[in-house]
Amino acid sequence: MIAAILISYVAVMFVFLRKQTIKYEQTNPEQALPLSVLIPFRGSVSELSGLLNDLNNQDYPLENVEVLIINDSEQPLHLATKSFRFSLQIIDSLARKGKKAAIDLGVSTAKNEHILSLDADVRLKATHLSGFSQAFAAGNDVVVGVLHYNELPKNFSNYFEYYEYYGMQAVTQASVLFGNSLLCSGANLGFTKATYVKTRAIRTDFELESGDDMFLLQAAKKLKLKIFLASGQSSSALLNYQTNLQAVLAQRIRWGAKSVVYKDVSVIAFTLLVAAAVWQYPALKAQAEAGSAYAARIGCSCRYVQGRPLDSCTTDFEPGMEIVSISDDPATRTVTGSVPLLASRSARFAGASGCLLVAE
Repeated sequence: MIAAILISYVAVMFVFLRKQTIKYEQTNPEQALPLSVLIPFRGSVSELSGLLNDLNNQDYPLENVEVLIINDSEQPLHLATKSFRFSLQIIDSLARKGKKAAIDLGVSTAKNEHILSLDADVRLKATHLSGFSQAFAAGNDVVVGVLHYNELPKNFSNYFEYYEYYGMQAVTQASVLFGNSLLCSGANLGFTKATYVKTRAIRTDFELESGDDMFLLQAAKKLKLKIFLASGQSSSALLNYQTNLQAVLAQRIRWGAKSVVYKDVSVIAFTLLVAAAVWQYPALKAQAEAGSAYAARIGCSCRYVQGRPLDSCTTDFEPGMEIVSISDDPATRTVTGSVPLLASRSARFAGASGCLLVAE
């Protein structure tokens, strides 16, 4: 049922997407809006350097751009600032209260009305600032940027994160287009300084360290401000994968923890669905692994002990195993059982010992 709703949501999204997208054009220097780019920092200097290089290579008049790095780490941050074509300022966040406080400090320091907030570990195309500038020039108060992974998934953890995240991206884009914004990411988010001041006045979430993006979006929605989806490739940012599945789940749990102070009914309902999926994941994975191992041993015995065709082996499965598939490697006399995106186990024929599971 949830999948059906999501598919319908995304299908309608594509109908309206072309109408909502601003066609990218390189910005005329005389029409370039002054921009302030906020980068809260508590992480890798090498990743930050990559982002700064991307900003320095923008096809935008960078004399109109200031970049503010709000250092929320315990260590001082030293960067060579003379090589950049934009104005760069490093601000030390003495409060050390997390990303939200860093953004708050950055906005109060910013000289320009139009602000772009970026995570320090994203990468940008050369068209990024032009895309956001055009969205601001159209009179939008909040500009929700799109995120993509910088490469295709390579392992199970990547696949899980990839499909789960793009599911949320689909909801983000569709909900903005339908005028009922549910999600956004501070990793790639634009807003005006006036919008931040207005929304801050009605927000009650500043006791939490994170959630700068979602609470701003909810407040803007409540105030009926103009929210725009920057869906074009010109203004999308590139992400890295989390290091492992535990890190992915921990990140999702952190996101879900903010829901205790959400007041938007639509967002609360969606958060509960995501939380339920995360809560049930360990049990689902354990069941998938058990089913894959069982299918591998049954399939191996069927194929190499009884000598039957592989296609007939699934008839030996227990009811409810329709999602489990098996494949055969005759060269090694190995049968593999798998559940898509969840688990895979193999069993190999070992002569008199029968079929034995292959150690992971």
